[in-house]
Amino acid sequence: MISRLGRWLRILALFAFIAAALGLIGGVFYERAQRDEFFRKFPPIGKAYDVGGRSMNLYCSGVGGPLVMLESANGWPGLSWSEVQPEIARFTRACWYDRAGTGWSDPGPFPRTPEAIAQDLHALLIAAGLRAPYMLVGPRSAASGLLVFRGLYPDQVAGMVVIDGAAAKADQVYPPFLIYPANVAVRVFARTGLLRFVEPPVADQPLPTKHQAEILALKKEPEARAADWSTKLMSGDQVDPPAATLGDLPLIVLAPNGGESPGRLAAASRGGRVIEVPGAEDILFQAPQSVVGAVAEIVEQLRPRPKATAPAPAPVVKRRSSPRVQRHIR
Repeated sequence: MISRLGRWLRILALFAFIAAALGLIGGVFYERAQRDEFFRKFPPIGKAYDVGGRSMNLYCSGVGGPLVMLESANGWPGLSWSEVQPEIARFTRACWYDRAGTGWSDPGPFPRTPEAIAQDLHALLIAAGLRAPYMLVGPRSAASGLLVFRGLYPDQVAGMVVIDGAAAKADQVYPPFLIYPANVAVRVFARTGLLRFVEPPVADQPLPTKHQAEILALKKEPEARAADWSTKLMSGDQVDPPAATLGDLPLIVLAPNGGESPGRLAAASRGGRVIEVPGAEDILFQAPQSVVGAVAEIVEQLRPRPKATAPAPAPVVKRRSSPRVQRHIR
């Protein structure tokens, strides 16, 4: 009796394993079909570049330098800069891009650490032929990646604007033993389409008026949600660097209420300062002109001044003698 029961349990376990394997394989094909359908519905805005066998999406316009590179918040596509980027492009070249897994960029390897994000951005800039110096602009949740980029490539970063430099809350730091299992789980959920059946939480925040439908749809994509979750797990949104690590780098921190945390971030650079933007909880979407103004201020500061030149001496005009004087000389 016991042996028969054990045999049935083994058979059931085998069927359960086969069913789970078939479900996972079917989920992978389902997710690929849904992603292809999404791209047909929302064609890419920007240009794809090969970065180590993966495709990353980049959009640029404007001329001049330094190049302003716009980094999006965790989980947001680069298209969230659709109202700010054209304004910056009026006075210099400005670009936004989609992080790996977000927007129209292919997923990248997990976990999504600040180092991996910074290295992806650097590889994309090289692939696109965009030369340094770069000016980095991004919100609070992207600041850790921007600071890592500055640490990895210090000679290539000319200035920085951080939007809302508040520090992370203590409850955003996750236990180390949960980090890697959570990364594996969210990766599986995204690749097999399971995240499509889990409605994402609705954030009560403003959106740019341009491309709202595309931005919301891109933000809900499973790969974008997985990349967002992994980034938060690996960074904890910690943005405060050690003191004086930025040297003389021109840095502006845009903050809705000033406070101690933005001041600490600005103090990490001898050229840093805080600009308060009253009446705006989300500066990027509620006060975009403040972002444009901060970028313009640093761009103007970085541009070389024309050298003052001494006035050219007046030409010496030789006067011809009159015929009467010439006769007298003879």
